[in-house]
Amino acid sequence: MKIKSTILNILLILILGGIGGVLMDRSLIPYLGAHIPFLKESQPHTTIINKTEKEIIQENTALQDSIEKVINSVISVECQTKKEVFHQGTGIILTGDGLILTNYDLTPSYCSCFVRVKGEKIPADLIRINATSHLALIKIEQSNLPTVSLGKFNELRLGERVFLIGIDFSQEVLNHKNLPELAKFVNQAIIKNINKKEIKLNITEIPFGMGSPLFNIKGELIGSNLIDINGNIKVVPINIVKEFIR
Repeated sequence: MKIKSTILNILLILILGGIGGVLMDRSLIPYLGAHIPFLKESQPHTTIINKTEKEIIQENTALQDSIEKVINSVISVECQTKKEVFHQGTGIILTGDGLILTNYDLTPSYCSCFVRVKGEKIPADLIRINATSHLALIKIEQSNLPTVSLGKFNELRLGERVFLIGIDFSQEVLNHKNLPELAKFVNQAIIKNINKKEIKLNITEIPFGMGSPLFNIKGELIGSNLIDINGNIKVVPINIVKEFIR
């Protein structure tokens, strides 16, 4: 009988001890940690990232990787006479031997066309224009130039995240004599309207982005940007670009 009583006492102590431990872990320790500095600092911290945050982080990383992949293929295009520069904009290198896509308005017949590659000013020959689509194809005598991949029109989606890269010809940049080459800018957007003749975005941009390329999140070329003096963007889609350069 005495042994049975002892066993019951031991079990009771274990049960009460277990309950006390749970209460201390759930209530007392968090309370003390919140009010006593050294206990608060000693508590372990866990950062919880939900699914949406994880997707945003992955998408941002993909965007940054794509920008790094294509940015060296984006170059400046300038139209000038003997006395002055008339038009300035952006172009994209399509082939390693110097074929470049740009905007028709940057290549008028009364000007000589130049591009800048790695800080070097290089004359460019006009190969082809299309006044309707505002596209121009120019060529420089170079080799082993960085190029880009072409996307597919039928894979474009409403709400798709995209980005453009252009050359910044703003006066404060041009006055910065220590820059080895002209600065580039990036702007991201979403596609708000698509048809076979144009793509519309949800952003505006500086006019110097005329002729700048539009890329998808994979870094594939999906269009060429036309930008008016008010910053409104009309994108010539990749299906028209492919027909033009064929």
